[in-house]
Amino acid sequence: MYQCVATSGEETAQASAELALGAIAPELVDGFREQTLQPGPPLWLQCAVSGQPPPRVTWLLDGAEIPPLLQPAYQLGSFVTDRGLVVAHLNVSAVRVDQGGVYTCLARNILGAVHHSAPVNVYGPPKSRPPLNLTVVADTDVQLRCPAAGYPLASVSWSRAGVRLPNSMMQRVLFNGTLVLRAVQGSTDRGQYDCTVTNQQGQLASGRLHLNVMSQYTL
Repeated sequence: MYQCVATSGEETAQASAELALGAIAPELVDGFREQTLQPGPPLWLQCAVSGQPPPRVTWLLDGAEIPPLLQPAYQLGSFVTDRGLVVAHLNVSAVRVDQGGVYTCLARNILGAVHHSAPVNVYGPPKSRPPLNLTVVADTDVQLRCPAAGYPLASVSWSRAGVRLPNSMMQRVLFNGTLVLRAVQGSTDRGQYDCTVTNQQGQLASGRLHLNVMSQYTL
């Protein structure tokens, strides 16, 4: 609230006005770094974001929300500081091999979203995780990460309906095993994807991901 007073001789006049700040899109203030751990010690990840109204933070593992079967092993929370920052944290009391992967904190409010990602590598043989369900928007490029853990890994392979991927110019597998789909379409890309991770000793584990593609007009 701003107030001004004008005086001329014995006459005085005053006025006041209120300045209300509008909504502000989320902005990342602080994030977490890549970690490589042995099984057993605690894991603590934290993100700090600004925005108005205060953003809501969701945690993702390998690009999708943490599967319900894994959620009891995580402690999630957040608080707002005196500066108006939203500080969100993810805590694991004793990290396991199957909790390794790429973690993302995703902050959203009415004006938009911001995210921060980094890998958490946990030494151990390949381990399968529960299947993932991922919903994306048509005509966007999508990165699929295999829902299986273990570190270090020698290779990651992908297939769909028994056909090894990539099998078109619209698909590519990155050096870290991520499957990239360009300009996804519901008619060609929607469905089940299978993957297998292998370490240097020949041990392997499989994962499964179901991709749903929605048009921009149905979101």
